[in-house]
Amino acid sequence: LKEPFPSELLPFVFEKLPEILSTVSSTGVNQIRREFSDTLIFNGLYEQTFHWDGSYYTALGLGAYLGAEGILCRGANKVQLENLAKIHWPENKKLKISQNREELTGKVLCIQDDFEECQESRKEPENGEDIWKLEDKLLGVLYLNSRKNYQMYQPGEKEKFFQMVPVSIREGSSAHTLYFYPAREEVRKMAERFISSQSQEDTSVPVSIEELTDSQIQIRMLEGILAATEKRLTEYIKTEKELRRELELVTQGKQFQ
Repeated sequence: LKEPFPSELLPFVFEKLPEILSTVSSTGVNQIRREFSDTLIFNGLYEQTFHWDGSYYTALGLGAYLGAEGILCRGANKVQLENLAKIHWPENKKLKISQNREELTGKVLCIQDDFEECQESRKEPENGEDIWKLEDKLLGVLYLNSRKNYQMYQPGEKEKFFQMVPVSIREGSSAHTLYFYPAREEVRKMAERFISSQSQEDTSVPVSIEELTDSQIQIRMLEGILAATEKRLTEYIKTEKELRRELELVTQGKQFQ
C-alpha cells in the first residue's frame, strides 16, 4: 500500500490473512489484532534500525550457537532483538535479553550497536569495560557497527582490534561486517566454526555469512582500521572547527568590552 490506509480495513485486503501482524505502533492495530494468530509490536526506533535485521538475525544465530542464555543489549534496539528472537531463537533454549547485566544469569553474549537513542538510556560507562565483570559468564562482545561508528576500535589499539573475529554478512547486493571480540580462545574457535557452518548452508536465504580466508581477514581488519581512523579524523576536524569558532567569538567579545 503506497498511500495511507485505515488499519481497521486491513483484514479485508487479503484473500488469506497472514498469521503474524507486525507493526511499530500497537495503538494502530488494537482493533484488528484479534484477527491474527500473533503480533510483533516494534518501536519507533525500528523505523531506523529495520535496515539491519540481517545483523540482528546473525547476532542471534551466533548467540544460540555459543550457548548463550542471556544477551546484554548495549546501544542496540532491544525490542528488535526480542521480536526476532521469537521467530529465530531455538524453542528448546531459554533466553533473556536485558540492558542491565545484573538481570542476566548463565552464559552471556553482549551485543553492542551505535544507536544513540538506546545509548542514552544506559547507566553503564560508555567504554564497556564494566561488562568484563561478568567474568566466566561473558562469551564476548559482538559489535554490529550499524552506523559505522567503529566503537570497537580506538587509535593505538591495533593489536586488540586484530584479536577480533570479523563476521562478513551479505544481504542481496549489500555486504556488512560485524566484529566479535571473544572472551576466551575456546569461544573464538566456536565463533569460527559458526561462520564455517553458516557459510555452507542454503545460499538462497536472504542473509548469508561469508567464510573469509586468512588474507581476506587481514584485509578486512585493515579496512576496518582505516575506516575507523577516517571517522575519528573527521570528528577531530569538526571539533577543532567548533572550538576555533567559539574562541573567535570569545576573543571578539573581549575586544568590544
